[in-house]
Amino acid sequence: MALEALRSLSESGLHAEVSRARSAGVTWAAIGQGLGVTRQAAFQRFGPKVKEAEARGGAMMRALLGEAPELAKEVVRAIVESRIDDAVTNYFGAEISVVLTPDKLARAWGDLVASFGEWEDFTGSAAVISGDYVVAETRLEFEAGTVTCRSTWSAEGRLAGLYFVPVAE
Repeated sequence: MALEALRSLSESGLHAEVSRARSAGVTWAAIGQGLGVTRQAAFQRFGPKVKEAEARGGAMMRALLGEAPELAKEVVRAIVESRIDDAVTNYFGAEISVVLTPDKLARAWGDLVASFGEWEDFTGSAAVISGDYVVAETRLEFEAGTVTCRSTWSAEGRLAGLYFVPVAE
């Protein structure tokens, strides 16, 4: 709980600083450089769409921004532990449940394991607000490679999209 509060406070402080910088004429490229990301990543995380989303439900979206990486990890843990039905029931929203059935998800995970070996651990994660969604990217380390789990979360905290993207090494 304390870490969540600290993350939320840190996130709101960062948003305020970026807003002040933009008001002072600082470019997205300079902001991105200061944050160690591209100008596009900075714009996507702090730009006008974020302000629109915050106006519609800022507190909820900011909270979800901090929670989405952990939610993604919970989904992956459920898949790894063969609790795919639990993952679908507990996390999936209506839009993804229609297209990504438990059988399809099990097959997709089986294909990952066949290609990269057994899953070993998480090595990092981040999230950005993109329109009405929060997109989290979580690195998954397998025996023979790294895969990015890209999960998209609705404002209600339900999974709306799930992709596994191999990382070129």
